[in-house]
Amino acid sequence: IQNTIQFFQERGVHIHIISGDHPETVQAVAFAAGVDHTERMVTGKEIATWSEETFDAQTQQYTIFARI
Repeated sequence: IQNTIQFFQERGVHIHIISGDHPETVQAVAFAAGVDHTERMVTGKEIATWSEETFDAQTQQYTIFARI
């Protein structure tokens, strides 16, 4: 799986992970798989505070969406 993720990332594909799991669990798995920018993480609770106007721009800042 690391080779596949690396293949796409080298071609400009930004990997986004959406999970219902604990943030640190998702982060560890993503890191082990070779996903770039695993430190860019947000939870569903935080997303619930975003306004509709800023939602699209906000989502572009994150790689991991946990507890969704």
